Amino acid sequence: MMARQEMERTIKLLATCRKAFPQSKADGETLALYARALEPLGYGAIEAAVMRCLRTARFFPTIAEIYDAAESVQRTATNTGTPEAGEAWEEAMQNVRRNHVYKPWVFSCPEVKQAVKQFGKMELIGLEEDAMNTARAQFMRIYNGVLRRRAEKQQNKQVLQCMGTRARALFAGYSNAAKSSGKRTSELRGRLSPSKAWDTGLFVR
Repeated sequence: MMARQEMERTIKLLATCRKAFPQSKADGETLALYARALEPLGYGAIEAAVMRCLRTARFFPTIAEIYDAAESVQRTATNTGTPEAGEAWEEAMQNVRRNHVYKPWVFSCPEVKQAVKQFGKMELIGLEEDAMNTARAQFMRIYNGVLRRRAEKQQNKQVLQCMGTRARALFAGYSNAAKSSGKRTSELRGRLSPSKAWDTGLFVR
């Protein structure tokens, strides 16, 4: 979590950024909320993302846009990132041509590997020419789904990081409540005759 000083610097940075967008109605409370939501990034990444947004955005950036900008800048800075769906397909086809069933397949990132696994390695190897276009579209849908789930997982981690111990307490309480509710339902089913249980909706016909 960011120290109080970094949180204050983030709010100040966002307030300065807001001046570039006179039409923005973001007030102090809104900027404080931004700083809280952006906390997992750290001040350095937030500053880099805001600077990128200043070059590309026409309106005061949303929290999601700042996160996207931070990820984009990080990929460039570290020369990492995931290929586009079409590039992932070409990577899979290169493995078919170069490695086939005789050598281990090499992947640029875990996401391409997962897409190949879901589509089926042997299915890729056995593709006929007239099925290539359909297979390409299907593979790209699978790959984009893998990317979407990865992004959702990352976003959830960032939310939980922001919430800290409160998140664990919240979901522990939810889990206990669900278990308690399930136990009470089971006990009630046991006390009722089958016909009464159907009538109360405890069983689904």
